[in-house]
Amino acid sequence: EYLIIRKTITVIGENKETTIINDVNGTKSIVYIVETRGVKITGFTIQNAKYHYSGIFIHKCNGNIITNNIIKNNFKSIKINYGHSNHIEFNKLSNNTIGLEITESNRNSINTKKTTRIFTF
Repeated sequence: EYLIIRKTITVIGENKETTIINDVNGTKSIVYIVETRGVKITGFTIQNAKYHYSGIFIHKCNGNIITNNIIKNNFKSIKINYGHSNHIEFNKLSNNTIGLEITESNRNSINTKKTTRIFTF
């Protein structure tokens, strides 16, 4: 299963433990947000993107929110490329080869219950 998002939308899973987006082939990024703003993804398990792919790939996007998800067993959990002012908060990342990859981006915030960090690259 893959989700390609090119417009503002909120996507809400019923339960992050049981609402699963699974890449059975491991051949693409699972959630691909491209050239848009204001997207919110919450309440999912996103798993099994292999090779050089990501569980969530944000490309040329601003002001998106990725919150309250389980992102596991991917090559990259989340990649932000040419993205600005995106918020990654309260997600559980586990068993990913690369946790976060942020390139050519600035003013992105990564939040957990204990810390808030603003990254500028």
